[in-house]
Amino acid sequence: MPRVAPEMPDRLAVSIMGQLSCYSGKQITWDAINQSDYFLPPAVEDCNWDMEPPTAPDEDGVYPVCAVPGFTSNV
Repeated sequence: MPRVAPEMPDRLAVSIMGQLSCYSGKQITWDAINQSDYFLPPAVEDCNWDMEPPTAPDEDGVYPVCAVPGFTSNV
């Protein structure tokens, strides 16, 4: 079984903070991320091998725009 470094959760939180900051165009603070109910869907209990992907490409193979940098608010 692989070991997880103690700092791994903090590193993951920082990467999510960067993603949310890029999407929203706003500064995301450590307090804001800790108080947020944001999660990357789908919820773990909803995952299974037969599920449909949350987004799918159109007939031209282009995926829909889910987040627009500077305009999308997730926090």
